[in-house]
Amino acid sequence: MKKFVMTAAVAAGLLGGSAANAQTVAELQAQIAALMSQMGTTSSTTTTSTSATSFKWNGTLIKKGSTGQQVKDLQNCMNALGYSTGVADGIYGSNTYKGITAFQSAKGLMVDGIVGKQTAPKFEEACAGKGTTTTTTETKFESSNGEEADVTVDNVKKADDLSNNKGDQEAFTFEVEADEQGGAAQVERVDLTLDITPKVGGEADIFDIIEKVTIEVDGKEVASMDSDDDDAWRDLTSGDEQGTIRISGVDTVVESDETVEFTVLFDIADLDEADDLDLDIVLEEVSVRYTDEAGITEEETTGAISKSTKVEALDAISFDIDENSDNPENTTVALDEDQDGVVAFVNDVTVEEQDGVLETVTVTFALDSAATASDIDDLVSDATLMFGSDEIDADEITGVGGANPTGFTVEFDMDDMDISVDDEMEVSVMLDLSELEDGSAFIGKTLEATTIAFNGEDEDGDDFTETETIDNAPELALSAGALKLEESDVEGYTEVGSDDQAAKAIFTIEVTADGDEDIRVDSVTYLLDGVSQTTALGAASANGDYSISIKDGDGDAVTAPVVINDGSTEEFTITVIYDNTGNGAGNFELEIDTVNWTEDTLGNSFASGTTTGELVLSLEAEDIDLVN
Repeated sequence: MKKFVMTAAVAAGLLGGSAANAQTVAELQAQIAALMSQMGTTSSTTTTSTSATSFKWNGTLIKKGSTGQQVKDLQNCMNALGYSTGVADGIYGSNTYKGITAFQSAKGLMVDGIVGKQTAPKFEEACAGKGTTTTTTETKFESSNGEEADVTVDNVKKADDLSNNKGDQEAFTFEVEADEQGGAAQVERVDLTLDITPKVGGEADIFDIIEKVTIEVDGKEVASMDSDDDDAWRDLTSGDEQGTIRISGVDTVVESDETVEFTVLFDIADLDEADDLDLDIVLEEVSVRYTDEAGITEEETTGAISKSTKVEALDAISFDIDENSDNPENTTVALDEDQDGVVAFVNDVTVEEQDGVLETVTVTFALDSAATASDIDDLVSDATLMFGSDEIDADEITGVGGANPTGFTVEFDMDDMDISVDDEMEVSVMLDLSELEDGSAFIGKTLEATTIAFNGEDEDGDDFTETETIDNAPELALSAGALKLEESDVEGYTEVGSDDQAAKAIFTIEVTADGDEDIRVDSVTYLLDGVSQTTALGAASANGDYSISIKDGDGDAVTAPVVINDGSTEEFTITVIYDNTGNGAGNFELEIDTVNWTEDTLGNSFASGTTTGELVLSLEAEDIDLVN
């Protein structure tokens, strides 16, 4: 333990002329004792000043948990503007959050409590020229009968691995303890001896890696030191890979029989990934200087240690997508008129790995088959993205597939929106679809959102494009609007007996003409054991062990085509008989797939070439079990 005994010198300096006026040795000793007692008592200095308060953003996102001078400058600015944060302590807490969100709301900004590319310029503008009064009080420790302290420095630990191009990262912790047998001590400065271990064959100067060193106690910054210049370092050796950085002004009291944990934080420079990353920063020694209540200044050290942390590249920013409970089911969109606000999907999106700035979002839509000789502008006129509470109109809609489009993309300009790790927002897209002309190639197609791409800049300053698949988007069946199917009633029969028995199922469907014209229904397409089959109305067909017939709702024969007047509804029954002869026990499935129809444009005379529309009816397949 290295000790500097300063008692006599301090006493002589403080006594000055008083010592010369002392009449006896006893009087001189009494004066010295009185002064030494004063040195052990609480000493406070209060300074009040008024200055211009300004805030200049350095490009680092300020959010909950942020600390440092940027936060303190912002707090002074906010206090001057009337958005009180209490004491400007450089710690982003609940009061700072309330002030920032109130400011954002007043300025019409996105209310997220984050100061970034959108909010920071507003604060800079608002704070220019504002005045503030700052009061600083420095308090020393309280007296403990002027006892000498017995201090130890130990329990050095690695806090976490570090990321490239990121500030205020916890690297190490250490503890300072004042023994109960002695007095309190005030830690005045900390010396850290550090060594950089680059990857094999690499070179690294310590001052090019660590730009700033900060000391915190209980989450509050107590001192910091810029370290991005070789002049800031002592005893540089090993090609400037090893050196000691001194952080003064720590001024933290450790009471007798107490232990205080100090946290060491580093600002890491923007390193070249190929040359510098994956290096180690090794803490080799911690030394503290303190003054105790006896007025004695000492240094205490851990001695030689070796605690290592790694500097790595940040993981790439990513987005996790989960289905929202409001995500719609498959649906049919009747385009006999414009349909605005058709919901394409509703998902929950979570930001992962890095903070960043979102520049654009691009959603891709696909048709189930190409729309021959068509223009995508005839189908979709506009789109809207809801991103949390923000509503963004489409910036550009572009067809995919040229003259025979197979889909389209919609790009939304996010206006450099700040996003942070663990941000979760509801994301949805609504389409404005246009009325389709007779004969449009889009009729009968199915439209579905397939991917969503996020583009911007991450906190590492790198551009990113992250594309995610939308697995749960509903299928939008595009219809001319003349046909509507109601839910089917299914009546199933199970025959029990020998394997020559038959099973029968009866499906009932209602078809409504729900457009501006009459329609005619020609046939029904269905899936029978997964195989597509088509039967004309009024006809019967057979396929292997199956026979199918379609009649009207009363079970009477009909002749195709059946004309249904606009606004009217007709009922049809589909009867399936399964001949089980020689087949043993089993089951079959029948599912209605489409009803084929054409629009009646000339009374009962149907124009040649009129398009056949298809409408998918979602029904659960009805199983009929056969038991021998």
